[in-house]
Amino acid sequence: MENKIGFDNFNWYPEISEEALKKRLEEIAKRDSRELLIVPLTDDFGERDGFGAFILSKYYTEEIGNMQGVMTVTEGNGFHCLHVSELRLRLFFSACVRWSHGTSPAKRTASSVHSFAPSINPISTFLDNNTPAKLEAQLSERLIGQQKLTKAVADFLYYHALRQLHPELPQRPLLVSGPSGSGKTEVWRVAKTLYGHLFPIKIIDGSNMSCEGWSGNYKIDTYIDPAMVKGGILVVDEFDKLTRPRFSSANSNVSLDMQAEFLKLIEGEYQLTKDRKATGLTSRNMGFVLVGAFETLTRKKLAGEKRAVAPIGFCAAPICAKEADDAIAQLCDDDFIAYGIMPELVGRIAAKCTTNALSDQTYIDIVRAPNSRVSVLTKILSDYGAKLEDVVTDADILQLVATSQANQTGVRWVVSQIENRILSAIYQQGLHTAKQSAETEDNPLAIFEELLASA
Repeated sequence: MENKIGFDNFNWYPEISEEALKKRLEEIAKRDSRELLIVPLTDDFGERDGFGAFILSKYYTEEIGNMQGVMTVTEGNGFHCLHVSELRLRLFFSACVRWSHGTSPAKRTASSVHSFAPSINPISTFLDNNTPAKLEAQLSERLIGQQKLTKAVADFLYYHALRQLHPELPQRPLLVSGPSGSGKTEVWRVAKTLYGHLFPIKIIDGSNMSCEGWSGNYKIDTYIDPAMVKGGILVVDEFDKLTRPRFSSANSNVSLDMQAEFLKLIEGEYQLTKDRKATGLTSRNMGFVLVGAFETLTRKKLAGEKRAVAPIGFCAAPICAKEADDAIAQLCDDDFIAYGIMPELVGRIAAKCTTNALSDQTYIDIVRAPNSRVSVLTKILSDYGAKLEDVVTDADILQLVATSQANQTGVRWVVSQIENRILSAIYQQGLHTAKQSAETEDNPLAIFEELLASA
């Protein structure tokens, strides 16, 4: 205990200007105080990025700097500034209080520290106020269909939050497979909107990634930063493209090298470096979601069951949705290994979820949903007398859906096509004309004036 610092005081400033902070630090230095001063930090976009803990350098100890979720950011003007992860703030305070020698000011402030710490720890609040069932309901409010997927994501998010308070819990990566356009990635866009303030959620394209030693700019360290290793969730879209065997000119399977790096990530052994120096931060607190269509795997599964299968390639005919659903539902670990995923990686994937192709009615429900892009555009245009039903009917939507299913372009393509038709109609008639027509219908005097003008 002799090398543990005994703080004279703990001070928390929810808001403080740079000038006021500088003045406060000068006062601490002048008094030679063993004071720990905590302020919120923001990134370049004005978003909160953890907390800064200031302490006079003469009282700084390695025990403080080496704590989990703590990184020394600057050292100057006689102070050490520590970057404390938002997820680790409560544990950081608790350790600092526990390490104090028991001086009377620290004893007096210890109880207040414990009393306010839970209120500023968003993860504790999140877990106290939610259950996986509540998270599923929140996601379902913004998503239509794929109840099995929303449940799997809700379970993953809740468990991931729990791991931030209890890092001794094992990692549980999630693999999501299913046809293109079935909402596998969209659910994570919604999750990022709802819960991105709790833990960073990055959605990356796995098909563009390359491993160390190979050409390409999109490597793992492109996406992993201090915020991510302190509890972020990495969603790797097109993961099936990444794991598909790819051979170099030396006949080396590049895919296996890439998967080996992911295995290192998932096992928590990835070491974050800054300026080529180890920071002591690893990937053990991160969460991982692997997303892919695995279309060729589905086709092989169908072929293995002696069903009619169209040729694979650009001329391939679309798979029957029902047959694809049946095949995907029967995918097992051996299938993924046969596809090209390393057995060690498959063994680390604790949870798997499959999505089914969206039904025609689900497409219509998504397009007509109150908060959909089409509905928002329609609402704006309705103020000018334009109506969606006059431009795009349900029959038109079904025709677009059939094309989308054949091309595997998904819901977003259907929505874009509908928007194009609406805007094209407006281009032809103009908004002013539509608005004028609407005003004429509701205004008897306008009708009378129009009749006089035409007489």
